[in-house]
Amino acid sequence: MVTKQGPSYLFGPMASGPQQVPTLLRVTSAFPEQVYSQRDLYERVFKPWYQDVPNAEEIFLRAGVEYRHVLRPPSELARRPPPSTAQRMQLWSEGALELSRRSMTSVLQGVEPASIGSLFMVSCTGYDAPSPDLRLAGELGLSRSLRRTFVGHMGCFAAFNGIKLALDALAARPDEQALVVCTELTTLHVRDEPSLEQVVSHALFGDGSAALHLANAPPGTGPQFLRGHTETLYAHANEMGWAILDDGFRMFLSPRVPDLLAEAVPDFMAHLLEPLGLRPHDIPHWIIHPGGPKIVRKVGKALGLSERALRPALEVLRTRGNCSSATVLLVLQHVLHEDRPRPGEYGVMLGFGPGLTLEGQVLRF
Repeated sequence: MVTKQGPSYLFGPMASGPQQVPTLLRVTSAFPEQVYSQRDLYERVFKPWYQDVPNAEEIFLRAGVEYRHVLRPPSELARRPPPSTAQRMQLWSEGALELSRRSMTSVLQGVEPASIGSLFMVSCTGYDAPSPDLRLAGELGLSRSLRRTFVGHMGCFAAFNGIKLALDALAARPDEQALVVCTELTTLHVRDEPSLEQVVSHALFGDGSAALHLANAPPGTGPQFLRGHTETLYAHANEMGWAILDDGFRMFLSPRVPDLLAEAVPDFMAHLLEPLGLRPHDIPHWIIHPGGPKIVRKVGKALGLSERALRPALEVLRTRGNCSSATVLLVLQHVLHEDRPRPGEYGVMLGFGPGLTLEGQVLRF
């Protein structure tokens, strides 16, 4: 539980009367039990696939990832014939239910289940109905009048969609509390396509779940959500994609993406921060989605950030890989537990995904 004490912040229209600020009360995570080194995954799964792809091994082993959690063992990832999309969805349904159960059970410790008014589940790696959030709402004793929303197939920035929905719910119904759970099983969609594009994709992605508990609370209760902003670079919609095929999902990631994001992020950051009278140098804590090491470093350079500011994103990438929408929440958890922000300090959450889309949230700890 985050219990940092800090000075008050007047949050827009809520400033009149007792101050109640949208606040993060807890963030938790869960991962599959199986964890493999990058070298082990390459040797046991990917090396035979990429024998004819120039520099495949070097690219794979220099992706900034050292370890990843995976739902299925490498022997199953490499089996022939590869599983169909229907078979992968069955694996997702079972795995997402278990991982979401673990992250949600942890985030709900000490919470009266009936106090949760809204639940938002985020995933782009699988679908089922009834979905895991519905099954878990009943299993964990949440209200029968719970408002549920499933945010599907929006990609790596979709945690921000879940957060924005939760903030909207808290604004509309100030006395309720909200949960956001992001569960991604990206490794269910490995494919033996011998292309450089797939080498890069398969070098980065891992499996995991993260959950948030949010409520309106007095300043000093926990990190406060002060302001959000989103921008979409419509002219570059085809630079990143996540296609559903008969034999699973296929990631497309243009090598231009890091440069395009770096070019766009200074103006984006001005739009996010200037209404609060802030600039990047006022932000000591950076919670950046590690889409890949090039993205993190080029965005950091464009904003003039130090190596220390980039460390949380790069450390999560190193130890967990890119877990799609859950990853930025893992970086947030890392910052809270390892960096221990001081009361009153600011943080910025940044996410990127198909669109190309940039998302941001300003926090005050």
